[in-house]
Amino acid sequence: MSDVRPRLLLTRPDDAARRFAALCADALPPHVAVIAPLMRIQSLPEAVPGHEQGQEVEGGTAPAGLILSSAQAVQAIAGRADLLPLPVWTVGGATAHAARAAGFAAQAVAEDAETLIATLPGLRPATPLWHLHGRHTRGDVARRLCSAGLPTRGFMVYDQIAQPLPEAGRAALAGAAPVFWPLFSPRSATLAAMAVPAMAADTGARIHAVALSPAVAAAWEGAWEGTRRGSAECEIAESPDAQAMVAALIRLFQRQPGV
Repeated sequence: MSDVRPRLLLTRPDDAARRFAALCADALPPHVAVIAPLMRIQSLPEAVPGHEQGQEVEGGTAPAGLILSSAQAVQAIAGRADLLPLPVWTVGGATAHAARAAGFAAQAVAEDAETLIATLPGLRPATPLWHLHGRHTRGDVARRLCSAGLPTRGFMVYDQIAQPLPEAGRAALAGAAPVFWPLFSPRSATLAAMAVPAMAADTGARIHAVALSPAVAAAWEGAWEGTRRGSAECEIAESPDAQAMVAALIRLFQRQPGV
């Protein structure tokens, strides 16, 4: 007899997928977590110049503070003793937690880049700031903070390399059980929609996506539209954080008959 428990399809990079699976384990009704990353992270720590605070570095002055917008950025600079004394401003509580665990004095100031750009000038941090980010980033943070009077430089410290959907993910999509699919960034949402194989019109009804934000939902819907038959439900989390994603998944589970 086939296992018809709902599938929780986690296509984030492996470490992040496992952390979210653990968060969902007891919060959701019985389900099968399927970890099938569509991206892998490659750290690029050499992209950040070495320095002693106050010294000149290539292209400008050494930073007075850092902006980190993901846990992957924290991992890329973990162990950099020259950066540890600097104040750190983060996007998201999870990033702040990761930064503190790595020894940084971190303060979460916003849950998304837009709020950070609006909030940080009012906090009057010492400058210049360095924004450490991935290859695929949103918000044009450094340029807009410069325009707001906070000199800021951006450094790409990790790459998010796309990869084919692993067999476990393909099996979940091909099976009979409903698939609940949390999506955490516009790029991952686009990759997810494009990874769904050609299928019968009614198969889309088994896919229930949860988007971290309206931008993530728009990316999912834009990639899905015109390339698939039928539609796939997409719920948007009430705030851009992991707990709100879990809450949105709970709502979706509760709406499904027999789940």
